Amino acid sequence: MADTFDYGYLATPTGQLNIAEIICLIGALISVGFTSRLYCELVDNLQWIYPDFSTLIVRGVYQTFTIFCLAVTIVILLVHIYGVRFTGRHYTYVNQLCLGLNIFMGLMMISIGICAAFWEDKLRRTPGILRRGYLDNQYQYIYNEWTHPRPGAAIAASIFAILTGVLFILEACSRPMLNTGAKRIPTSYTIPVTSERVVIKNNKEAGVGELCRDYGSNLFYIEHKRYRYYRPKMSIDQYTLVWIDLEMDGLDLNKNFILEIACIVTDFNLTTIYEGPDLVIHHPKALMDAMGPWCMEHHTRSGLVEQVLNSKLSMSDAETKIINFIEKITSSSTANNKRLILAGNSVYVDRYFLEKDMPRLNAMLDRSILDCSTLKELIRRFNYRIYSQAPVKGGNLHRALDDIRNSIDEFRYYQTFAFEEKQSTEDKRISSSKPDISQYLVWIDITDSSVHGILTDENLDIIDEITGAKTSDDLMKFFHKNRIYSERKVAVAGKHLGPIRAQLKILASEFNEFCHYRSIDIDVVAVICEQCFADVYKQRPTHDEKENELKNSIELLRFYRSRIFK
Repeated sequence: MADTFDYGYLATPTGQLNIAEIICLIGALISVGFTSRLYCELVDNLQWIYPDFSTLIVRGVYQTFTIFCLAVTIVILLVHIYGVRFTGRHYTYVNQLCLGLNIFMGLMMISIGICAAFWEDKLRRTPGILRRGYLDNQYQYIYNEWTHPRPGAAIAASIFAILTGVLFILEACSRPMLNTGAKRIPTSYTIPVTSERVVIKNNKEAGVGELCRDYGSNLFYIEHKRYRYYRPKMSIDQYTLVWIDLEMDGLDLNKNFILEIACIVTDFNLTTIYEGPDLVIHHPKALMDAMGPWCMEHHTRSGLVEQVLNSKLSMSDAETKIINFIEKITSSSTANNKRLILAGNSVYVDRYFLEKDMPRLNAMLDRSILDCSTLKELIRRFNYRIYSQAPVKGGNLHRALDDIRNSIDEFRYYQTFAFEEKQSTEDKRISSSKPDISQYLVWIDITDSSVHGILTDENLDIIDEITGAKTSDDLMKFFHKNRIYSERKVAVAGKHLGPIRAQLKILASEFNEFCHYRSIDIDVVAVICEQCFADVYKQRPTHDEKENELKNSIELLRFYRSRIFK
């Protein structure tokens, strides 16, 4: 039960408004139930005041719409409590629907409340003995039945309706903070990791209640279920993630350059976050004018082109500023095995340009990388539901700093939802009536300008193998032999793929472009397993034979899939 329900929503402003709305709606139903239907019918038939205003119609509409609003509010509350599965773009859609309902119900309840005020006014302004009987709540014989007029019930219903309408409007105003891209958790709070889980029985424990109230249901994907609280084991002294994103004027290493670089340094569990500089590097107008259509459109729209032309910063100065920032953050580390791991999305491409344009910075970084694109592609294959609910990217897309923030949010989501330690090594197999080429992987290794390739299916079973390939023609024939004719369907996989894809781009550029631009680097999964699942990491299969490295990597991914992926 604790894994299913998210009681932390009740600590958010929106959750508390839902509870207040339900209380007011129940009060409204009780109030309108106390009103006398017979007395309303009598006053309507006499037509002494407001002859065209039917209190009976107002009473019926009031009851019907109040019941509707109560039912919808309860459903909204239950959806959010059970909303641990509404994450990313799915939760955004739910949130937008609720916002629209809040505005509609708020305006309608305020309108009905005003009508109920006129209803009370009509009853109070009846002349003579009838008015005195109403105000004194005298037991009266009307239409062959005895009834109490019950003065004040209609005005109570009016007050409850207007108050509920105001609460609905306030809830609508609070809903933007529930959007997954609206707020970012400050570094002073503990962010989820996948170890040492501690169940919170009270939302006020460990600051969870305050966190929910301050940052709302953005925690649906940031804080996981707010009913759960995670305590990190790692510190920035042991492993450091250096999140770097580059914006270039193209992807050709021979003629394109870095235009913008941003850096954020975190520990592995994202509990400590240091936001670094976002630097735009000067380049001449001729370089900007020579950009391709895609770069020209996006960099102009984002304002990067103008900033590049106005910048006074050189490539070397930008590199020095980033190095100084990283050294300042990590200088206090006392760990002997300190590793600076480059992190980001498709970060092997950024590494090419770092190696060319900022070699001193590149030399500081560990050989391993943390590539969110690797995780994205693996989770798409292993658990499509988790993949489809990943957080929606926000901010200014194709600008370095916002792209890093999106990558960190994505990794945090994968940490929370995509991994769990399993004792069984039994591998669940996917059965399909026909082959799904988009699930295929082509494992690549290059030795002495010779390409060794293995093609695997959705179950990581080997379909075919090629050795000694030298050109794109050899590798394209290998694909066509296995009925692969659509480009950007098959992702390249392997170990330490950055230099391998750089070599592949030189040896077989056509084949490299034909493959998906994302890569699946088995070393990324190994880094995560080593940090978050140390016992599993120690049990991984190890081999010394260099000639079977691709098959060893395939076996290793099978092991990780069965032991740490949901």
